[in-house]
Amino acid sequence: MAPHDWRRLVVWVGPEPDLLGMDARRAIAYPLQLRGISPAEIEHRTELWAERLGLPSAVWGASPLALSREQQKQIAWVRALALEPPVLLGDRPRWSLSAEASERLAQAWTTLPQTIVVIHDDPTCWSGWQPWSTDAIADDF
Repeated sequence: MAPHDWRRLVVWVGPEPDLLGMDARRAIAYPLQLRGISPAEIEHRTELWAERLGLPSAVWGASPLALSREQQKQIAWVRALALEPPVLLGDRPRWSLSAEASERLAQAWTTLPQTIVVIHDDPTCWSGWQPWSTDAIADDF
């Protein structure tokens, strides 16, 4: 597999969301458009994940500068989830989220068929999750 093919398989959401200088709706739609997904499907996925994560529609046209850090993070997660990648990487995925938004994200993840890899410096915030060891990962290959 060529290195650039990995971009379709793995999506990363970092601790500092980047909306590419776009309003929320365009920031979510952009990578989906690059993959040739129809406008109707983009709208469906965007609304589905925005609702699940509790992102209000009032933010759709707002510039990144007008959004709170939490809203920016939610938009980044809506974008990642709408791409439906086989693997999601989250670097401190709940960082800057309120308790309610964090719980919504965790609940959304329980419905996913994807593999989710979480990178965090505080394992106590992930009670109930099964940590991977390098031995367990090696056994899968």
